[in-house]
Amino acid sequence: MNFKESNLNKDQLTQFLRAIPYVQYLEINVYEISLDCVILKTNLEKWRLDFDQRMYINYGFIYGIVDTVAYLAILNRLRAYRPAVTLSLKIDHFTSDFSVNDLYFKAECIKIKKQYAYSYITVYQLNKKAIANANATFLFKNR
Repeated sequence: MNFKESNLNKDQLTQFLRAIPYVQYLEINVYEISLDCVILKTNLEKWRLDFDQRMYINYGFIYGIVDTVAYLAILNRLRAYRPAVTLSLKIDHFTSDFSVNDLYFKAECIKIKKQYAYSYITVYQLNKKAIANANATFLFKNR
């Protein structure tokens, strides 16, 4: 995958996302990109589970999307593709009170060092109501 030596554009991030199997099923899209952050958007309709005539959300998908958007924010800051593995992913402040179907995942690259990179992620609804906060640490693979 060739990324230009500039800000990653929406097409390049979408290309990266399309290589992840659950992205198409869950209809995850690049919502916004800036020098400071990457925001993904998804609709919760396919996440809903119907048990005992009550609706529940499958929260397992959130971990994958949080990890993905955290890494995309780092690639965006680097302005180039660099392989990395997730060392740590911590998600806090879950709420199950979803008043709308759309969720947004905003990731900001906090720091990049020679071997490590750090991101901060906020999961929120359109009304800016926070659903979860997370932080991720990545280890770059040797070249």
